[in-house]
Amino acid sequence: MTSASVKTLPPGLFDAWAPRLLSLLTFVVPLIFCLDMADAFDLPKMTLVYTVDLLLAACWIRQSMTQGRLRFRRSIMDLPLLAFLASAGASTIFSIDPKLSFLGAYKIYVFGWMPLLAFAALYWFTVQAASDKVLTGVLRAAFYSGVLVGVYAGLQYFGHEIFQRMPSAAAGRVWSSLGNPLYMGALCMMALPLMHGLNGKVVPMAAPLSGAGLVLSLSRSAWLGAAAAMGCLFFAKLQSPKQRKFILWVLAVIVIGMMWMPAARQRASQMFSLSEGSNAARVAGWKAGLQVWKANLWLGSGTDTFLQAFRPYRSLEFVRAAGTGITQADAHNDFVQIAATQGLIGLVALLWLLIRFFKPVKDALSDPSRQGMAAALIALGIQNQFNFSSVATSAWAAVFAGLVAAKSDKREWVRPASLELSWFALALCPMGMWVAFFPVRADLAYRASQLWSQVSQPLKALYALEWAVHFQGRVDVYKTDFANILRTLATQSPVGPTRERYFDHAWKTADSAVRDHPANPDVWNNRGVAAMWMVQLAQRDLALVARESFERAIALDPVFVDAWANLAKWEHLAGHLEKEKELWRKVLEIDPTHPMALQVLGMK
Repeated sequence: MTSASVKTLPPGLFDAWAPRLLSLLTFVVPLIFCLDMADAFDLPKMTLVYTVDLLLAACWIRQSMTQGRLRFRRSIMDLPLLAFLASAGASTIFSIDPKLSFLGAYKIYVFGWMPLLAFAALYWFTVQAASDKVLTGVLRAAFYSGVLVGVYAGLQYFGHEIFQRMPSAAAGRVWSSLGNPLYMGALCMMALPLMHGLNGKVVPMAAPLSGAGLVLSLSRSAWLGAAAAMGCLFFAKLQSPKQRKFILWVLAVIVIGMMWMPAARQRASQMFSLSEGSNAARVAGWKAGLQVWKANLWLGSGTDTFLQAFRPYRSLEFVRAAGTGITQADAHNDFVQIAATQGLIGLVALLWLLIRFFKPVKDALSDPSRQGMAAALIALGIQNQFNFSSVATSAWAAVFAGLVAAKSDKREWVRPASLELSWFALALCPMGMWVAFFPVRADLAYRASQLWSQVSQPLKALYALEWAVHFQGRVDVYKTDFANILRTLATQSPVGPTRERYFDHAWKTADSAVRDHPANPDVWNNRGVAAMWMVQLAQRDLALVARESFERAIALDPVFVDAWANLAKWEHLAGHLEKEKELWRKVLEIDPTHPMALQVLGMK
C-alpha cells in the first residue's frame, strides 16, 4: 500500500517522544561516563543506546497498538542494511568465538552483532521519526554536545580537571568525556560541520570550541576527516560568500591552534611517515587483517573477533612499531575490519550499503538543513579508514544517516496491527531493559572487587567477582581475576579441605576460560600460569598441562613474549637449563630489553 492511500493518523506516543529521545541521546551519549565503573566510558554509552532503542520500540509499539495499524516508512538503506545484518549474523554463528561475536568485545562494543543491531535499530527509528522538528533538535543537541566536549578537553589540557578521579590519558593527551583521544577527535570532527545546518543560529565562537577538541586530540585521522568535511561544505551548493568566509575563518583558527601547539605540529609533520610508530603499526595491522581475511574468506573470523584473529598474524614488524604489550582490537580500517571479521559476504554487503547511501548524501549536501550532517558522515567515513569507531560516533552516525536518508524515500506502508501481538511485544521491552543492564551490573561488581582487593579484603572481592562472572562470564578478565583471588585465598588458608576447595575452584575457573575462548592466547597463557600454581602450591600433577598451555598460547601468537617467558620458566623448573636459555634468547628476539632474559643470559 503506498502513501497515497494512507489516511492521516493523529499523533501518537512515538510521534511525541521520538524527537525528545533522539535529541537526548545525541546530546548525552558523548558526555556520559561513570567513574565508579571499571569501564567508565564505553559501557555507559552503549547502555544508553540500548535503553533509547528499547524506549523507542516501546513507544512505536504502543502507538501502533492505539492506532490499530502498523505504520513504517521505508528508506533507501533498508535492503542493504538487512543484508549487512544477515551477513554479520552468519559470521556470528560460525565465529571462532560465538559469544564474543554476539555481544561484542569487552570495552569495544561497536562491531558485535548486538551492537550492530542496536545501531541499525536506531537508524530505523530515526527514519520513522524524521521531520523538521527532529532534524533541528538533533542538530542543536549534537553541535552543543561537541562544543562541551571541546571545552572539557581544553580544561584538561590546561590542568583544570573537573573530576579529580578522572584517569589521565597516556602521553599527556586529553580525552574529555570520551575515554580515548581518538574517540574525542572523531566526535569533535563530526560536530564541527553541523553549524551549517542551524542557519546561523549558533554563537559565532562556538564552532572553534569543538575545533579546539579536534586539535587537542592529536588525532591525524580526525584532522583529515574534518578537512574533507569542511571542503565538502565549502564547495557545496547554496553556500554564500559569507558562509565560505566563515568556513575559512574556522579552518584558520584550527590551523593556528595546531601551529601554536608543539605536539600538534609534530603529529602533523608525521602525518604520512611510514617510519613513525603508530603509522608503521597501522600498516602492519592492515597486512595482518588481510591475512585473517585470506584464512577466513567467506564469513570471516566472526564479528568483533579481530582481537583474537589478529594474534596468529601479529608480526615482529608490528611489535617493533607498537610494543610487545599492544594487540589491535580493531583493524584501524573499516574495509579491512569487515573483510577480516565478516568475510567477502560482509564486505559485499558493506559496499552495497555505501553505494546506496551515496545518493542521499549527495542530495543532502544541496540541502542547507542537512548538509552539515552529510559532511559529518563523510568525515567519519574517512576517519574510520585510519582509526576505529566509538559508541558515540556510531550512535551519531546512525541518527544522522536516518535523517539524511529519510527524505530520499517518503513511501509508507500500512498494515493492520494485532492488538494481542502488540501487547506481547510491548511486554518484551522491560525484559529487554533488564537484560541490557546485565553488563552494567557485572561491571559494577567487578569494580567493587577491585576496590576490595586494594584494601586487602580478598573474601569480599571474591563475592563481588562471583556476581560479575554470573552476569558476564564471557568476559575473560573477570574469570582471570576470579581465579587469582581464589588462589590468594587458598594460600592464606590453613592446610585442609577449605584450602583444597579454593585451589580446585581456581583451576576450574582458569580451565573453563579456554573452553569459552579457545582462540584467545591470553586465556591459554593464564591457564598455564594457573597450572603452575597448582604444581608449586598445591602439589597437583599439572606440569605437562602448564607446558601444553604455554605452547598453545605461542601457537596462537608467535610473538607473545609473556608466553615465551613462562615457557622458559617452566623449562627451568623442569631442570632443562639449555632449553631454558634457548627460550630466553627467543624472548630477546621479540623484546631486546626484557629484564629477566637479560639477567638469565648474563647480559645485564
